[in-house]
Amino acid sequence: MAITFGDAIEVLALDDKEREKLPYLKGVYKCAVYALEKQMPKKPEFIHMLDSKRGLFQCGCGNTIIHDCYSRDDVLYCQKCGQKQSWSKASETEG
Repeated sequence: MAITFGDAIEVLALDDKEREKLPYLKGVYKCAVYALEKQMPKKPEFIHMLDSKRGLFQCGCGNTIIHDCYSRDDVLYCQKCGQKQSWSKASETEG
């Protein structure tokens, strides 16, 4: 049985006793974890600069992204897989 995001939301909204009765609970949690992981920003891999302002990057799914390097929020999510992108510098994310 395939679990949709809508199904997962309905099951997660149930109280604990009702959730314990469901045989497909593992699929619901996998679906929820998958959706939450997409919301956690990940740094795309830098490939090369296209010009003085724009760079070519690659998402973990393999999709290429053209990013304005002077703007942190021109591309917030990968158009192919939906992964949230992180454009912060390494020194800002460490620590």
